[in-house]
Amino acid sequence: PATSHVAKICLGTGSSGTATDRLAAAAPPWSRYARAALTRLAHNFPEAFAAGAAGFDVGLGSDLPGASGLSSSSAIICAMFLAVDYATGLRRFPAISAPFAGSPESGRFLGCLENGQDFRGLPSGGTGQGVGTFGGSEDHAAIMTCREGKLLVANFFPTLHFESEVSLSDDLVFVVGSSGHRAEKALDPSTLARYNAAALQAREIARLLGCASLAEALHCFGSADRAAQVLKEALTDRRRERQLGGGHQSGAVWGLGGCHGDEGRAGEVPEQAESAAGRLPLVESVNSELVPLLRRLKQFEFETERVVPGLAAALSPPPDTPSSRLAELRSLSSASHEAAALALGNIVDATRWLEMRAAALGSLGSSAFGAGFGGSVWAVVPAFEALSFERRWGADYREAFPEFASGSYFFAMRPGPGAGRI
Repeated sequence: PATSHVAKICLGTGSSGTATDRLAAAAPPWSRYARAALTRLAHNFPEAFAAGAAGFDVGLGSDLPGASGLSSSSAIICAMFLAVDYATGLRRFPAISAPFAGSPESGRFLGCLENGQDFRGLPSGGTGQGVGTFGGSEDHAAIMTCREGKLLVANFFPTLHFESEVSLSDDLVFVVGSSGHRAEKALDPSTLARYNAAALQAREIARLLGCASLAEALHCFGSADRAAQVLKEALTDRRRERQLGGGHQSGAVWGLGGCHGDEGRAGEVPEQAESAAGRLPLVESVNSELVPLLRRLKQFEFETERVVPGLAAALSPPPDTPSSRLAELRSLSSASHEAAALALGNIVDATRWLEMRAAALGSLGSSAFGAGFGGSVWAVVPAFEALSFERRWGADYREAFPEFASGSYFFAMRPGPGAGRI
């Protein structure tokens, strides 16, 4: 292959005992993901790499367009793990064998290779912050555990588990429109900053509410509306503290009891939260700091409580799909797309146009997906219309956005099997 498609990654051990690596400055962009996975695996499992000290060659091939919101970067992470496992027998180690026993925890571990976070007893250990993206592990879980023709509904926080698995109706097909508007997180600092800002915003809301995640906050308070009351008071107190010259608290503002773990029950607000929410009148005109946080909180609740279970139900009926379910599919997917545009700000002109055009062409539902700031849109259509829809949608888009035409890519698909050895 051309030298621009080859990356030589040399692993070693630093003075502190952590894994180190060397990668040529001219290495291709995708090699950053391979490098992050290899360095972390070498740090966590040095004995495995010692057994393969002679090194090994890995060939990667893909028909997915890069930086398109189609999880090509996560696919590289997963592929590198599978290659290293094949070469060194990683799964013989107890710390890694359990997460890969048909559990979505495998996705969480692989997500940590990419985002640089610790995983249980396997710390990053100074190997860097992955590739610098503060992402989750949904893509990795899907790549490793999905099944042909199935839609997987999984809960990731506070407890990682599969909630349900439904069959996609045989008469329905996804058509994916990749816009050609590249969202190059690993190479474009601006895109990376915007992507991470959306992830960090969710963490900030959870921190202010004294919870580990937004999912835990909803579980703890019962609804976004009740959590919003406390969030308003938290920010009011923080602003007042700053005006008085006080320090900024590093922990949760309220330090709410029952918000870590499963002690709280859905719909039940801790006593401390009730008293905090009632101490001061609600602010009539919220400031610029609060508005985006409230939008994100409401969007998260809508996406997790309504969109995900609603779409799973609407996509899985028998061929004689009731019109009410088709209406729900169209309504929920459109509302999800608009909520992302408002709360996350990650919808660009190209993906906004693709979603609108898909609806105009008669799709049963459509939405942008992935990290956004470019990327792709999915549309659901009857199977017998998939080919004509794909051609028309693609042709219309290339005419409307000639600057992205050469990089755009349209294809029809149904869920396939997870990653494995051929």
